[in-house]
Amino acid sequence: MSDLFESLERIHTVDLSETMEDAYLNYAMSVICGRALPESRDGLKPVQRRILFEMGNMNLSPGRPYRKSARVVGSVMGKWHPHGDGAIYDALSRMSQPFSLRYPLVDGHGNFGSIDGDRPAAQRYTECRLSPIAMEMLAEVEQETVDWAQNYDSSAEEPVLLPSRLPTLLMNGSMGVAVGVSTAIPPHNLTELLDGALMLLENPESEVEDLMTVIKGPDFPTGGVIQGKAGIKSYIKTGVGSIRVRAKTKIERAEGRKNAKIIITEIPYLVKKQSIVLQMHEAANKDRIRGIKAIRDESGRKGIRIVVEVSARRDPKLVLHLLFKHTSLQSSFPARMITLVDGAPKPLPLKESLLNYINHRSAVVKRRSAFELSKAEARAHIVEGLLVALKDIDAVIAIIKASKDREAAKENLSKKLKISSLQSDAIVRMQLGTLTGLEVEKLQAEMKELQTAIDWYKKILGDETTLNGVLREEMEGWREKYGDARRTKIDTREAGDEMVIQPELQVVIFTEKNYIKRIPITDFKTWRRRGQGIKGITLQQGDTVKQLDLCWNTDELFMFTDNGKIYSIPVYDVIEGGRGARGIPVQNYRKELQRERVVCIRARKQEKESLLILTEKGRVKRLAQKDVAKIMRPGKKVMRVDKGDRIVNALWVDGNDRVLTVTANGKASHLPASEIRVMGRAAGGVKAMTLETTKRGKIIDKIVDAGIVGLEAKVSGKLSSIEEKDDGSKILVIEPKGITKFSGKIIDAEGTKDNYTVKIDTGLAPFPERNLKFPARSKLLVEPGTKVKALDEIVEMPAKYRKPVAHTVPQQMTLGIKMAKNKDTMILAGDSLTIGDRVLFVTDQGLGKLMDAHLVRKTHRGSKGVKVYSIKTPKGSKRKGVGNLARCRAIGNEKEVGIATTDGKIYKTEIQEISQQKRSSRGVIVITLKPGDTVADLAIV
Repeated sequence: MSDLFESLERIHTVDLSETMEDAYLNYAMSVICGRALPESRDGLKPVQRRILFEMGNMNLSPGRPYRKSARVVGSVMGKWHPHGDGAIYDALSRMSQPFSLRYPLVDGHGNFGSIDGDRPAAQRYTECRLSPIAMEMLAEVEQETVDWAQNYDSSAEEPVLLPSRLPTLLMNGSMGVAVGVSTAIPPHNLTELLDGALMLLENPESEVEDLMTVIKGPDFPTGGVIQGKAGIKSYIKTGVGSIRVRAKTKIERAEGRKNAKIIITEIPYLVKKQSIVLQMHEAANKDRIRGIKAIRDESGRKGIRIVVEVSARRDPKLVLHLLFKHTSLQSSFPARMITLVDGAPKPLPLKESLLNYINHRSAVVKRRSAFELSKAEARAHIVEGLLVALKDIDAVIAIIKASKDREAAKENLSKKLKISSLQSDAIVRMQLGTLTGLEVEKLQAEMKELQTAIDWYKKILGDETTLNGVLREEMEGWREKYGDARRTKIDTREAGDEMVIQPELQVVIFTEKNYIKRIPITDFKTWRRRGQGIKGITLQQGDTVKQLDLCWNTDELFMFTDNGKIYSIPVYDVIEGGRGARGIPVQNYRKELQRERVVCIRARKQEKESLLILTEKGRVKRLAQKDVAKIMRPGKKVMRVDKGDRIVNALWVDGNDRVLTVTANGKASHLPASEIRVMGRAAGGVKAMTLETTKRGKIIDKIVDAGIVGLEAKVSGKLSSIEEKDDGSKILVIEPKGITKFSGKIIDAEGTKDNYTVKIDTGLAPFPERNLKFPARSKLLVEPGTKVKALDEIVEMPAKYRKPVAHTVPQQMTLGIKMAKNKDTMILAGDSLTIGDRVLFVTDQGLGKLMDAHLVRKTHRGSKGVKVYSIKTPKGSKRKGVGNLARCRAIGNEKEVGIATTDGKIYKTEIQEISQQKRSSRGVIVITLKPGDTVADLAIV
């Protein structure tokens, strides 16, 4: 019972939160200081330092035989590091791996792991000894150059840090994760580090930029190529930065139709070679990278060699670019230079780390010099006593003979010769052979050498310049002995800046059976009108060309399906083939398309703010650019499509664009894009156009195409003269460049004598139903803020000013001009086209025409449209049938048009070959078709 009361008396009440906080803080600091972070001066973690120190005690120097790793691990664990043999052996193995440390500290014999990620063999099978560089870490440790501390059980002393002649922290780097802090210091080239240290030794105030002229950046043991200098500059200046590293590769070009090869000889640091090979296989199997025929790992004793065979139809540079993107052939090293400084974690950028190394070496050299000075002075004291005794050796012998014993002899010598007890002890122990003349001369020479050494050590300790000279001489010697060439190359271009894919204009051809391919536009020559074209694709039986799109190989291609979903692939990923190639099914690019059918393809235009989607039955919707900014592999729903309907076209538009929608029966609806509001992805859109029906309500027409003929833009004219009036307004004489008509509000007017631009807001005015022509020269008064209105006058204009002009589209566009006050108000310009002021129409039978866009009056959503093409052939006429309207495109500065037929022919001709006609005309023959062939699509070049 008394024991129970005694136990209760020993129970103390404490605050749980404070106790937990204190305990966790102690644990955290123990991990930070005792395991995870390296010491800033010798660059080693405690376990690494203890392994090297114990191997030095075991005399495992480079010239000695190897010893079992188990023996080293057991000795380290028993004496210095009681944290388990696993941690010790892992640290020992890493210090022996040439792919982990830039300069290995342990010379291993046996299987210490591989760059494939294989684990080291058991410690009982492997052997080790110190490397030559490790001996430089341990040199001078017995010369009182560092402090010592008791081991964990106070049975022995261990050094707090090693003298470390070389900058190990930066030379080999370090990785570690502690509680709330981590470090990742990249390895560097020893030659560059010592050059940098010598620069700072000469001038400690050297700028970081000066330091970077000798220290180029990290030098990884696995080599590789550092991409860009931004990350290097960041971590050198601040201690934190991301360094992007790529594998070192070369491309072996093949002759003829043989496969090209990508040879990989070096890989990024800390990346397992086997994982790279597996990633490449996975990327090829999952169609992330196309064109890879085979992947072989041919690595051996001579080094790394991974071979990637590339199909003859694929550009090996493109495949390599995709390998960098989808595998660890390109990876980032997150530099975070945090080390222990005075026992606490602290960021230490490169310059501060080198200065810390110099200060450490200065302290070591001073303590070594003080140790050597003490030894030299002690020896000089003894030699001085011996020389005193040799001057009167007979008296010395007499004193010794007359003494009772050795102690008495020492005492008598000290009294008679006036020397110290140490000197008298040395005289008593002196051998008779020392009495020869030669030995006396040796003692005198030794005394002279000792005095020189004493003066030198005192000079080192007392003169900073001499100390720096010693440091400089030592560093230059180590640089000569251990320095080597860089392994890691540095490419000054930032990742992504290099032009891997050379921009090239491509023709993408898509068929009814979902085959797709691309051909460079340069493969097709330009023909005169009425030509037949040349073969552009080989079709399967029963297949026909469905769509043609002209885009750059750097663009992103959108594929719209019958379910209203959208899928995305890069244009460069579409298989490139000759004019006779068939292409491959789109299902090969996206397996999800096996259950859906692609009905439309369009390249993305990043500069436009929204995507406009149009269906065959006249539904239309706008989708914000952000909603389709990133399309994942499973696709994205962008529109609810009704049963029996399908998407026929998709356009990239801005809110101030005007859209021209055409039907197969030759009607067109011209409405502003702003009338179609931006909707969510699940919406089914709104009615764009009312289609023609029979008396019983059956729809007998369909939407076939749409184009942007945006009619709000800048209008430019040549200025002849400017006259300033007293009220501040200006009278302008201009030569207009186009036939236009408008009404609205002037918001800006600027220009020079040679070129004058006026901006107006035409949103208030309906689009004119007829032309307004004006003289070549008119005196006009421009007043920003003035409201103007359209006139009904018709004035003839010279033909030379009727040429179309391309205009840039601002967010809000206005134009308004009126005559001088003493004249009637007159309108100079009107709704100006963004892409051009003409529209090209082509029928499925190969006829086509150009037409002024302003001949199509402005309408609103749901209208029936106006007739823009006469598709009926008069009875009894022997002329070729027009067919149905197939495609329309707005024409600006473009000079050529490419037409694809359902039979796979591609025909390119100049636009000026096609005549400009009225709304009621039937056009001219643009392309001569064979029986059964029809126009599938067209693209403006």
